[in-house]
Amino acid sequence: MPSAPETQAASGSGGGGGGSSETKPKESAKPQEDTAATAVTQLAAQDPGRHICYRAYVTDEGWTKPVCDGAMAGTVGQSRPIKSLNLATSDTDGTAATAFVYDSQSTNGNGHYFGPWKGVVDGADLYIGSTKKDDPYMLGFAMNVGQSKSVVCQTAHVHNEGWKGLGCDEPGGDNYIFGGTLSNLLWLEAVKFTV
Repeated sequence: MPSAPETQAASGSGGGGGGSSETKPKESAKPQEDTAATAVTQLAAQDPGRHICYRAYVTDEGWTKPVCDGAMAGTVGQSRPIKSLNLATSDTDGTAATAFVYDSQSTNGNGHYFGPWKGVVDGADLYIGSTKKDDPYMLGFAMNVGQSKSVVCQTAHVHNEGWKGLGCDEPGGDNYIFGGTLSNLLWLEAVKFTV
């Protein structure tokens, strides 16, 4: 799974004994990637409480900017499938999810789950699906949040079908929600999440 690049501290040259008055400029640190985790951390610092931030990897466009708490990630009406989602939460005891993807070998016309169920703690990036060129695009996803008093709600935009109804998991236990479609003939185009 793709992950955010590590930010490395720059190393400058130390001025030591020598008679030169010239100093080498310090190299600047590589900027941190704008991920769901960076967005949710900033949002939670300004407005403590439950939040979910997310972004979509859109075919032929790459990663969208992170959005939070019910805003749309992805595209509508452009026939561009989502290949991967990046999610992060605050004050929910983390989140877990898996991608449901196109299956070229399917005999029943349905996709399949891509990789294991993955979970992360609050403030960490969760990636599902894949950004690799030859990997399949997403049809849907299954997800939940960790806290027994929290729920996650979603609505998904599916190619040729539009926005699906709002779906929410239930607090406690091993509940989860599914968003998107099971059909190989359709695909996930956009998502909205709330917690």
